Amino acid sequence: MPYEGRSGQGKIIIAERSMRGLHIVLEFEVPVKLSDVRAVRKILEASGPSGFLLADDGKVYGLGSVGLEYDESSETAFAVTISDRGAWELHHSATILLQVRDGVPRLPAPPLDPAYLEDLIARLLPGANVPVLLSLAYAAQENEHGTMLVISSSADMEAHRLSPQAWVVKPRVIERDLLIQLTAMDGATLVDVHGHCHAMGVILDGHAAGKGDPSRGSRYNNAIRYLDSNPPPAIVIVYSSDGTIDILPRLEPRVRRCDVESAVRRYLDLAASDSMNIREIVKAWDLVKSLRFYLTAEQCEHLNAARQGVEHRNPSQIRIIEPILAPDGAMNDSYWLD
Repeated sequence: MPYEGRSGQGKIIIAERSMRGLHIVLEFEVPVKLSDVRAVRKILEASGPSGFLLADDGKVYGLGSVGLEYDESSETAFAVTISDRGAWELHHSATILLQVRDGVPRLPAPPLDPAYLEDLIARLLPGANVPVLLSLAYAAQENEHGTMLVISSSADMEAHRLSPQAWVVKPRVIERDLLIQLTAMDGATLVDVHGHCHAMGVILDGHAAGKGDPSRGSRYNNAIRYLDSNPPPAIVIVYSSDGTIDILPRLEPRVRRCDVESAVRRYLDLAASDSMNIREIVKAWDLVKSLRFYLTAEQCEHLNAARQGVEHRNPSQIRIIEPILAPDGAMNDSYWLD
């Protein structure tokens, strides 16, 4: 609710008066009910660094703050930060628990995953300037309405191929603030492996192949279609308007070949043992299933046969029917660490 034409901004701390670490600077003789929206909106104007609104049991009882002596592990103080009309967050300490915009609640979006991005760059774009690309990826997340950052191994070629639906520029390294400006434009920003910008406002092309997600927006699905059209090696970072960040493509992590072979061997040995330890067999099978992407056709054949043998030797009235293991067509040597 506006107050004298201004949108509401401020913070309400939810905590008991007796909480350790709570500093009350002003206490109302008559607390204000939170249901009295007009009254709460008016006193919200008094909220600030010297004292935020304090509330408990459905009433605002004063102004104050939470001091350093507050024990965060007790989880007894929460805050509602109102940033604009219809926009607020619920958080505990520095952790955001819930975000609401125009009456629509959502959980906080996961931040950019630098470890995965670095790994993906190493796998798809060897020789790239990782620090520069990470800096651009962090800068792009400052956009206000969602955007895309495309890192291409052949940015110059792709910029001109997509030029009917992109603004091609003379390649140059772009600074953080300039990239934030560029992301205000619809479309993606296209950079090469060294962080040189080649195009802005890029509309990605591609064909629908049943790999999208109808619950996601056009940016995400356009990125999926683009990567599925076999472009030169590229990474697309999708920043959705709800704060979600997707680094595409999503690849299985790299693992050591010996770890997969060890997991397979352990299950086969346990399954063939005269004294069956069902608990250990189940644990070994769960590990094998978690590594199913990396299995060869021969390993799948041996594992399926061994599992069938275990079921015959240990009949049970209750059985979990699981699909047989099969090699994944997307698996190749790039997924091995050794």
